[in-house]
Amino acid sequence: MQQDRKFEGGLISKKLTREILGTKFSKSKRSSIIPFFYKNGIKYYFLAISAEYDQVNDMGGRIDPGEDFLESAIRELNEESVCVFDYKDNYNYIADNSITIYDDNNIITFVNISYKSDLCEDFEKNYKLALKDVNTDPVYLENRHMIYISEEDLKDLCKNEKVKIPKKLSKIIGEFKYYPNIYLDLKNTLIKGFRGWESLDTLH
Repeated sequence: MQQDRKFEGGLISKKLTREILGTKFSKSKRSSIIPFFYKNGIKYYFLAISAEYDQVNDMGGRIDPGEDFLESAIRELNEESVCVFDYKDNYNYIADNSITIYDDNNIITFVNISYKSDLCEDFEKNYKLALKDVNTDPVYLENRHMIYISEEDLKDLCKNEKVKIPKKLSKIIGEFKYYPNIYLDLKNTLIKGFRGWESLDTLH
């Protein structure tokens, strides 16, 4: 089932992930997975704070030759979450149980996961270990923190509003009391998605 919405900023589409696996997307598109979970009836998304620009972004990247967009998104999520999210054996499950939205710039697949409160702490530990590992070549880590943000706070962040980080998360990541600005390309895609549908991660 396909759903399309057209705005001044361009067309955005939403489909079951399996339905578009054969689509030949441009290699210039950025593919990502955004894991999400529910706690006390509130939806939260896992995103990251980039190391270079201190901006909120998803954990994704360009599609390599020979990859489809989901293979790329799984690989990028594993790399950019410093192995916190390893879905390389879950390709078919994700394909059959997730929703993907896409526009001219981004292909974003939303994956519902079980709530696990220590994933951001796991990222911090893995990040520090990767920096200290003297047995490997120097690595460039694209993100300095992994964060979670409620759907309503994410909508406010997309409106350039100042959004305070929850106290528990702020203690984990340390240096931020408010969510940084969101990366422009991601923001534009999410704005179109939030305007077009009641939910980004279902077909409603």
